[in-house]
Amino acid sequence: MRLYFFTFFFLLCVLCDSVVSSSLFADQPSNSLFEQLRTDGVAVTAETKAALPPPLMADKLDAANQRAVLEKVVGQRFTVRAFTGKVGTAPHVYKVRKIATGDDGPRALVVDVAFVAHGHLDTVADRDFLEELHKKSKDRRIHILTAKELEKRKLTAESSKAREERYSHGVFLVLDRVELRAALHTMVTRQLDSLLAATRIDPRFAKDTDFPNQWRKITVDEEGQRKLGPTHPYMGAGGYLKVTRLHEPKGALFIEYHLIYPEPKGWFGGADPLTAKLPAIIQSEVRTFRRELNNVKK
Repeated sequence: MRLYFFTFFFLLCVLCDSVVSSSLFADQPSNSLFEQLRTDGVAVTAETKAALPPPLMADKLDAANQRAVLEKVVGQRFTVRAFTGKVGTAPHVYKVRKIATGDDGPRALVVDVAFVAHGHLDTVADRDFLEELHKKSKDRRIHILTAKELEKRKLTAESSKAREERYSHGVFLVLDRVELRAALHTMVTRQLDSLLAATRIDPRFAKDTDFPNQWRKITVDEEGQRKLGPTHPYMGAGGYLKVTRLHEPKGALFIEYHLIYPEPKGWFGGADPLTAKLPAIIQSEVRTFRRELNNVKK
């Protein structure tokens, strides 16, 4: 099993008790968590913060300007027509960048992914669709914090027709070698032609008794039994996903996600197996998403 980078942030972003509505957009809903990730950044160490890049596809662009963005995204690698094709194997683009954290710091990466899927924006925001995607991976367990649990921690989750805010706690397996537990703060905002979902590992839960941010090494003994090592604190990770309806071709959605995460040296003993597996992981997740969205259409 593996850590699903796409669904890790995407599903945690939009797996809410209710779905943000596309109607009644008198004012553009604010996404303060997204703005925080863009300006203050993500704390990958106690001394290092890294800001997430701006969205590739802005809102309210006409067809010509959207086309210009697509041409910039694909560059000389392939055509816009191929990139926006309806086939599940249509190309996608990704970029992985390292963040300097010093000789003693963890490996920290920025991952940017963009692709096109065909379907309805309302379907992407639908809870049933997202839950079906969530069920296809057994690598994680997710708990949405209740109002009582939030009150105990003096937190509130404020939601409206155009904005959903949630706190959740997830347990994830990373390449079957690390168990990661993390409390996430998520905010999803919806406009007529786009959806923006931002999430981060909330540092306020660092030492929480029930929902801590921590990792443990997984080992296997001589009898084949899994053993969990001692717990270690996990700093921060954060990202956002933006889904934008394209004018052309009809029914096309431009999907981009950007995330920052640190990889402690203790995870793999100084080796870097995760980065090498990223291309295959991203490709698999993109194709799975397209396939499931296409199945809903049928």
